[in-house]
Amino acid sequence: MALSEMFADISRFIEGKGPDGIRIDNHLFQLHYRLTTFIFFASSTLLCASSLFGNPVTCHHADPDRISNDVINTYCWVTSTYTLPHLLTASDRYPTSHIAYHGVGAHAASDERRYHGYYQWVAFVLFLQGVAFYVPHWLWKLSEGRRLASLLQEMHVPVVDAEDRSTRLTNTVRYLRTSLGSYSSYLTRFVLCELLNVANVIANIFITDRFLGGQFLRYGPRVLSHFITGSGTRASPMSETFPKLTKCNFQLVGGSGSVETIDSVCVMPLNILNEKIYMVLWFWLALLAVASVLAFTWRVVAMSATALRVPMLRATARLADPRDVAEVAERLPLGDFFLLTLLAKNMDSVAFRQLMSELARELGPASARVMATIPKEIADSQTLIRQAVEKRGAAVE
Repeated sequence: MALSEMFADISRFIEGKGPDGIRIDNHLFQLHYRLTTFIFFASSTLLCASSLFGNPVTCHHADPDRISNDVINTYCWVTSTYTLPHLLTASDRYPTSHIAYHGVGAHAASDERRYHGYYQWVAFVLFLQGVAFYVPHWLWKLSEGRRLASLLQEMHVPVVDAEDRSTRLTNTVRYLRTSLGSYSSYLTRFVLCELLNVANVIANIFITDRFLGGQFLRYGPRVLSHFITGSGTRASPMSETFPKLTKCNFQLVGGSGSVETIDSVCVMPLNILNEKIYMVLWFWLALLAVASVLAFTWRVVAMSATALRVPMLRATARLADPRDVAEVAERLPLGDFFLLTLLAKNMDSVAFRQLMSELARELGPASARVMATIPKEIADSQTLIRQAVEKRGAAVE
């Protein structure tokens, strides 16, 4: 059920709205579960299609008559291949080169080897990362429980009958007045989901770095530096992290029980896609992490600074009377103010202006509200009682 909703949300990314055309979050929140999830899923789908309709690895060895290339290909795909770090700085350009490719050449058994076993898991890891970026939205959606949709009562549609709109606005104002102060947990849950977004993007950066053998944290700056300044004869950072040519050793057991090592050279065509995918992911995740941290910091500041409420609400409700905005923003508790900002994002501008006007009258000074609700008969009786007391006091004197 959650996965079907996730794909439905991705298809509605361009619209920027959820079911019923209602936004229950902000644009940055949507970047996490819409665009970022789409990037991960699209990358995973592309790699899966390339693996199904092409050879993910093609290996060559010196004795194909004794053992077929298909066996070597399968073995090197399900195990891992390696490169030689000490050959990464050597030139692979003919005729000055003595190696086949950066990191691939003749070597001794004691030479350091860098193994690459990630490639068979890339598509699965990308898919799981896409799911991880959807989880905070899914949790907020469950927690929100369509409360905002029930309050809107289709008032986000511009064309609504005037009488129906007035009735719905009255119901909404009455509900907001009677439930005043009950939305603190509503805001708390949203802030926790925003914090989960921040933790999620930072955690995925370090998880990806761990998955790629510690090559991801500096991958973007190194690639950018390579394209700008060059690196001489050294392999590019993309070729170091995602080599297109690697080595693989296959252990063949002979009839007498002796073990013979067959040295193979393998072409890794999927790494042509992997290097571009992870370059895009590095810059996108870095940008998203910075934006998320700044947005969460702003959220904390806005929660603690009451003076920021009026300009924040006025920026959203441009048609509303500034006096009504100031009256409501100063009197609403923090959780209720957050709910009001969500209503402002979704409601028609004219309807929200009317809502602010009625809400400002409802939330006016407490003494005026109390006196306005006292029946005239009670006020007259109080006056008579006060006058009688005064006359009795004068008679006693």
